[in-house]
Amino acid sequence: MKLRTMNQLSLGLACASLGVAAITAGPAMGAEPVLELHSVGLYDWPGNEKDEAFMDAFKLLRERMGDLVAELDMEPMQGEMMRLGWDLLTARSSLYIASSDQGLDASFVLAPGNGSTEAMHQQLSGLAMMGGFEFADQGNGISEAMGPMGPMTLGFDEQRLWLAMGESKPASLEIQRYALPKGVAPIMSGRVDINGLIEMFAPGMGAELEAQAGMMPGNPMGMFVGENAVIVEFAAGVDTKQMHVVSRLVGARQAMQLDGDQTNMFTQADFAHVPVDAVRVSAFQTNISATLEGLEQAMMMSGDPTLEEINEELGFDIVNDMLANFGERAIYYQSDTTGGGGLTSAVALVDLRDPDAMGRAHRKLVDRLNELAVDEASGYVRVESRDIGAVEVFSMNFPGLPIPFEPCWAINGGKLVLAVTPTSMEAALIQMSPRASTSIVQNEGFRSAIVSKMPKEGAAMVSYTDTPRMVAKGYGMTNMLTSAIANAARSPEHPDRVRGALLPGYSMFTKDVQFSGGISKWEGDDLVSHYFGDRSMLVQLSAGLGTLSDVQGIIAPAFAAGVMMPALGQARYRANTLKSATQLRTIVQGMVIYGSNNNDQPPATIDVLVEQGIISSDMLVSPMGSAYDGGPDYTVRLTEDAVSSFNWEYIVAIDRAAYVNGNWEVYVGFADAHVEMVDLERLEELLNMPLNKGAREELQLDDF
Repeated sequence: MKLRTMNQLSLGLACASLGVAAITAGPAMGAEPVLELHSVGLYDWPGNEKDEAFMDAFKLLRERMGDLVAELDMEPMQGEMMRLGWDLLTARSSLYIASSDQGLDASFVLAPGNGSTEAMHQQLSGLAMMGGFEFADQGNGISEAMGPMGPMTLGFDEQRLWLAMGESKPASLEIQRYALPKGVAPIMSGRVDINGLIEMFAPGMGAELEAQAGMMPGNPMGMFVGENAVIVEFAAGVDTKQMHVVSRLVGARQAMQLDGDQTNMFTQADFAHVPVDAVRVSAFQTNISATLEGLEQAMMMSGDPTLEEINEELGFDIVNDMLANFGERAIYYQSDTTGGGGLTSAVALVDLRDPDAMGRAHRKLVDRLNELAVDEASGYVRVESRDIGAVEVFSMNFPGLPIPFEPCWAINGGKLVLAVTPTSMEAALIQMSPRASTSIVQNEGFRSAIVSKMPKEGAAMVSYTDTPRMVAKGYGMTNMLTSAIANAARSPEHPDRVRGALLPGYSMFTKDVQFSGGISKWEGDDLVSHYFGDRSMLVQLSAGLGTLSDVQGIIAPAFAAGVMMPALGQARYRANTLKSATQLRTIVQGMVIYGSNNNDQPPATIDVLVEQGIISSDMLVSPMGSAYDGGPDYTVRLTEDAVSSFNWEYIVAIDRAAYVNGNWEVYVGFADAHVEMVDLERLEELLNMPLNKGAREELQLDDF
């Protein structure tokens, strides 16, 4: 049984490895492919002096797998399967899938960097036999079998190993260049027809997705299904200094125009509102109008009244009066000017269609939010406004709580301006004013990386990162990760398998780092994007980690808030429960007083106690919050026993609001004038006692 289970696992691993490894590339062999992917693999990946030691150590993980066999007392065959999986996953590879009259033509081709192709062929043939597929040897390295989707061929020569289905021949390992710039060596490429894949493997799903896309404009999946489905082509490569990735969305213009106006391009002038020292910039199309249209349609079809209820509560149409006024473009940036370049310096500028209409609706929204904040948040949340220059700025603050953010927003120059802190907002508004004499367009890094590559008619999307700055911030975390790989490649038996540091010293690592960016533009009906960055993978990793480094500065205040908020909440809860007990005791004592003054007769209603001045009206409002069903907060049994029995188990009154709002414990007042907090289990016992018969109805608890 153990051997059988092991063989099943090994077969699954090998087949998965072959399939996953093949998800990296080969050109067509007849029909237009629905999926075509190519990769140079791990061992042919272009070298780079900053990555060299790390890549060498990473390759040693294959040897580490051999050590695990003895360390974990594994079967020798399991160790062979792990190494086979590694060889397949790291091989130079190609994948080709196309439809045919017979159903499917497919080819997986691999050129492993380790081991012989003949040995791999034998291992895969044996594993296939265990899985019920017996390949018959046809000579010259070719074996054939009948699979569930037609004939299958497993073959090898000195350099390659392949699996072909249908009438396919081995796909070429040549990588496609597509739109890579001159002088760039390709390392990966692909062509993906999502609609074709769905039609081939799940045609029913394709029709369903197309129907959903038609009913919900703005659904991104709508671009990739149906008659006008977009096809994705991409390629990646390196030159002496940079890594490049290009993509082409074939036929994207028609698909995108169906989902909104995507013709409003970004030019240099649009970046005048971005500070010269910005470290990250992203300009993109928002397509908010289509998303809102889809939201409305979805709610109408479902019959969900939520949107109508929200509009009624706010006093205006939140979709048409506010959200529909968002434009189709936005720019996001982080800069030194707005807060040191980290996450707390973030600013977003969103185009508005009708700033005046947005302003009117927004004012109503702010007023209503503050009303709700008083009712629901007890003053711990508030939206306030103040003027910065001639611009009214709104901010959300949290009085009494050390929340490390104070989100701000304003409407200025036809744009909605969003910022994380008031400091960021003030600097952003200055940048949008005549006082600003420079912008990111004067930044040499931005000029060389972006401005020099922007088409004259403008770009559909733009992204930019000051990678040299981010790399410096992420160097420490990158050092830790490379040490983790070094230790993973070592073993108790071979502790010296990796020697020395895998990451170059700081000065060398941060030298001549290339800026990162991307530009998307239209070429006919196709949207073409070109992304570029430093050639070193470790440099790009470090830049990404550098973005996260300022999170450390947020941890301390966030931790303090995390500690204080529960403490404040508990203190508030205790104060409210104490007040509730006091009020309930006053009500019960008032009942006793009334009874003693009226021949042990109860009042007709609880309001009689208020009218006679025995209790005040505010005693009837629970500090635990109003009853959600609109009923009374406190309820009383208006019986003779309530005012004269003095029985310590006879229920007279209860904090009904706490009960119906879901509290696990509630205060209950008894005929002997004592008040006690009881849990729901104990309350049920009391209500089920004969002397409390009818109490559930009298206290209006019967529906809960």
